[in-house]
Amino acid sequence: MPFRLEIGPRDVQQEQGVLVKRVDRSKDSVPFNQLVGNLPARLDEYQRELFQRARDFVEEHTHTVD
Repeated sequence: MPFRLEIGPRDVQQEQGVLVKRVDRSKDSVPFNQLVGNLPARLDEYQRELFQRARDFVEEHTHTVD
């Protein structure tokens, strides 16, 4: 699961949750009514980030040998 949703008593009162990215543990408060609509875009961005990290890793660790 790429995200963790944290919901505490204050979050319920404020009608929001905290979405935590598992890779870098960045947190973002998201209103409940926007959560479902925003999640597909966030997942797409997450996929692009992971793919770029993988490409960067391969590029850094690939060496030409003569």
